[in-house]
Amino acid sequence: MCHYLEEKCYTLTPVANSYTTDSKGKLTAGDITLKATATTKDANVKAGSSIEETFAVAKNLAKATFKVNGSVTYTGSAIEPDDDWVNKNVAVTYKVNGTSATLKAGTDFEITGYTNNVKKGKMTVYVSGTGEYSGTKNFKVQITTKSLGTK
Repeated sequence: MCHYLEEKCYTLTPVANSYTTDSKGKLTAGDITLKATATTKDANVKAGSSIEETFAVAKNLAKATFKVNGSVTYTGSAIEPDDDWVNKNVAVTYKVNGTSATLKAGTDFEITGYTNNVKKGKMTVYVSGTGEYSGTKNFKVQITTKSLGTK
């Protein structure tokens, strides 16, 4: 008896013209339609029968550019910039095949963690793709000291 997705029970092939590849032949973001064809017969499936299903191929967040235009001020406590701060102070651009998109925290990626975020220096912010984007990326944010007033 064949088990669902057992390799010897079916062949899986992309449907012609249902996807795009880059110049290196790698699958690009968008949709792809796959056809699964039964190669053996069991009680529920006739050999040679097939089904087609379309899947979304997410855009790789690792290919995005994060340009930080701001810094945070040292507080003595852990600093955790939120989506609003990131959206105001970090320009995030995703470019592929001549097309450019501006990404937003809370919509296209989420903040998943921080390191080195207590003392003056560079903290690292970790993000993970959501929605049309998958994968992970990190970027640096400068932690500066509070300037003291002059007399």
